Amino acid sequence: MSIVDSLRTDMFKARKEGQISKSQILGMALASVKNVEIEKGELTDEQVIEVLRKEVKKLEDAYNQYKQGGRDDLANHEKEQLEALNIYLPTLMSEDQVRVVVSKVLETMPSATMKEMGIVMGAAMKELKGKADGSVVNNIVKEMLSK
Repeated sequence: MSIVDSLRTDMFKARKEGQISKSQILGMALASVKNVEIEKGELTDEQVIEVLRKEVKKLEDAYNQYKQGGRDDLANHEKEQLEALNIYLPTLMSEDQVRVVVSKVLETMPSATMKEMGIVMGAAMKELKGKADGSVVNNIVKEMLSK
């Protein structure tokens, strides 16, 4: 069963069980996937995961803003939705695992400096596509290039 099929099945199940928040976020995720499908054609599971990661990023940003603003009620709602979407995403690599990949990339570019950070990031993200958070990779690349 594809990720989209799982999302759809779970959305209908959540609606039947009265889990309004879960059914809403799954419906929103399906709508985002559909919008990208209209733009690009049929999506692979890997592309669906990319779309879901973008939705998760939006939810995380909203959660953090609500927490900072002292709106725990809204933050809890966002957290509930995050938990519902994270079920469909593979676990991201740890910082140590990312360091190993970035080290290998830097071995192919021994004279890389901070000026070539974009090139290093591009190569690292190509290797880590969908497996690591871009901000974690960015921080590790900065750290390794500044040594």
